[in-house]
Amino acid sequence: MVIGAVIALVSCVWIWIGNDSDPYKEYQVYIVAGLLGMAGTFLLISSLSINNDLVGSNSKSNAFVFAAMVKFKWVLDVSF
Repeated sequence: MVIGAVIALVSCVWIWIGNDSDPYKEYQVYIVAGLLGMAGTFLLISSLSINNDLVGSNSKSNAFVFAAMVKFKWVLDVSF
């Protein structure tokens, strides 16, 4: 999870620093887009593994845990 957050922060700093230069607008924006995609993938996989750790070996409560996480994510997405 930390790796994804660091990659996302590096991408944001790169966007902040290079957004006015011509090489950034022509070429570097593709690298930044790839880095943001990698960061999102890292964070998604990390959050799914945290969900699986919450469920553990108790297979009776797995649907509740996943539904609660989806609902919580939906509430956060709507509120921001």
